[in-house]
Amino acid sequence: MTMRRYSTVQVARKLGFDQAYLQRLILKRVVPFPPLVKVGAIKIRLWSDRDVARVRKVLVERRRKKVKK
Repeated sequence: MTMRRYSTVQVARKLGFDQAYLQRLILKRVVPFPPLVKVGAIKIRLWSDRDVARVRKVLVERRRKKVKK
């Protein structure tokens, strides 16, 4: 069985926000992210369903902490 892979743009859409926001979270190391993979002449992140679930979990926990304050 082949595991489905997503681009960063697709992951951002699945999570309900734009790519720029996800890129900022990656740069700040707020969310876990997969390593860059060279595909042809470019480097991209290939996200699995498991990666998406981990990001979603971190964002939910982060939101809960902000609500408690």
